[in-house]
Formats: sequence, C-alpha cells, structure tokens
Amino acid sequence: ALGGVAGSLGSELGCERRRPALRLGTNLWPGYEPLYLARDQGLLDRHRVNLREFTSASEVLRGLRNGMLEAGCLTLDEVMVLVAEGFPMAVMLVLDASHGADALVVQPGLRNLRGCTLGVEPNALGAYMRLRTLEHLKLKATEVRVVELAIDDQEARFRAGKVDGVITFEPVRTQLILAGGQVAFDSTQLPGEIVDVLAVRRSALVPHRETLAHLRSAWHQGLALLGREPDRAHALMGRRLGLTPPQVQQALKGLRFFSEAEELEARRRGLHPTVARLSEVMLQAMLLPRGVTPEEVLGGGA
Repeated sequence: ALGGVAGSLGSELGCERRRPALRLGTNLWPGYEPLYLARDQGLLDRHRVNLREFTSASEVLRGLRNGMLEAGCLTLDEVMVLVAEGFPMAVMLVLDASHGADALVVQPGLRNLRGCTLGVEPNALGAYMRLRTLEHLKLKATEVRVVELAIDDQEARFRAGKVDGVITFEPVRTQLILAGGQVAFDSTQLPGEIVDVLAVRRSALVPHRETLAHLRSAWHQGLALLGREPDRAHALMGRRLGLTPPQVQQALKGLRFFSEAEELEARRRGLHPTVARLSEVMLQAMLLPRGVTPEEVLGGGA
C-alpha cells in the first residue's frame, strides 16, 4: 500500500514536472529583481517558471485577463481590480512595500502645481497614486491637467519638457532625478498602501501547487543572496534596471522587503486591514466596479 501511495505521488509530481511552465509576468521594478537574481543563479528553475518581462503593469494585467499568463507581479490594488472585474486571483507572495520608490517628480524649480500638466501611467496604480497625491497636496482634480503617459515614455517626455511632472516609480524615478527632477511627493507619505505581490489565477493553484512552492522558496533564496552579497547583487540588478550599483542601492532604500515569517503573517492577517482600506478608497474614487474583501484576495494558501 505504501508503495502504491509513493508511486501515485511520484506519478502526480512527475505530471507536474511535465506540465508547461508557469507563465509569470513582471514589469521593470527593483522590487521584482530577487526573482531574476534567483533565476540567473540557478535557484529558480526556468523549466518550471517562465519569467516574462513586459514594459508595463498594464500589459501584465492584459496577459492575466486574456489567459496568456497564470501569474503576475502586481501592486495589491491592481490585483483587487482583477478580482472585482471577475478574474479570481490569489496572492501567493507579498514581495515588498514601497517606501519612497513611487513618487511625483516635477521639473526643476517648480513650486506651484496648479495648472501644471502631469503624466500618469494609465493603470490602477497610476490612478491610485494620482488620487492620493492630489489629496496630500490639497489639489483638486480640476486644478491640474493629467495626461496618460506609459512608464517607458516618461523619461523622454520629461527631459523634453513636454510635462511638468510625472507620477512614476523606480528605476525611472532615479533617472528623472538625475535629469534634475525634484520629488514633490512620494510613498513615504502612504505607509503600507502600495504593496507589491505575486498573484496567481485561482484556476492555476492546484495544477501548479508544487511549482508555486518552488517559486516561493526561490524568492526567499534570492532575497537571501541580496542580503548576503549586496555588492554582487546590486551589479547584477543594475544591468537589468539600467542603473549603476550605487544607484541600485539607493533605489532599494525606497523599498521594504519581508522576511519569510513576516511575509506569511502579511498574507494570513497583516494585509487584511490594507485590503479593506484600499477597497473603501478605490470604491469611493470609482477605481473599482465593486468592493473587494480580504478573503477574496489573500486566500492563497500557506
């Protein structure tokens, strides 16, 4: 009987190994780099997890909506939008919290934002950051002109003076500051509100459960490598981010990563108030078609 159970388990795991790789979408963001560190150092099996990098989170969202991806690295509010639209998702990893890495960067010397043109990425995070930025700066939506500006176009338009400011994130934030930009507002004033997660379509949870366990382990190994060999890790990350190692180090100061125990606690209970608060704010601002409960988003298993 034991041999039969072992044979059945081996057959089941073998079936998963033969299953097509889990397709995981990301965009360029320092908080996702430990995944690429893990992959490039052989800690994340390329045959089991296919990391696909897109130019924006909007493209990752599109891939999840149309079934081209099973998983994506997104902000928590973006996952909530998917769930509210009728795409069941589960957070499998809490990756990081933004603590300054998301910001409004304005042209040198700009003091008064009334009447200014702001570039904002046309997605859930862009809309949320615009809402919270205007609130904190005590500006009405009618007092600024907002134009849609994809993340990969922001630096060129800013340098050309086509916009007075952009709501952006790393590594573009650093590039704009190097171009003379000034930070007018950032996520240090939104503690715990912008959280990056790895979310999976619920239909993929059972078929890919062993791969997801492997992915979670590889993530924490990538984080450990970053902590153990920071100089080497910063150099590797800089090649992908287009930053020098010191600039990578500075960019990472705007993020908070979670230990394994902290990450598990965040999924089990810690992020429940955050989801509830985000749902309320986003619903009032018409960024969600309906309210989303913590249980709908955070029930991704141990």
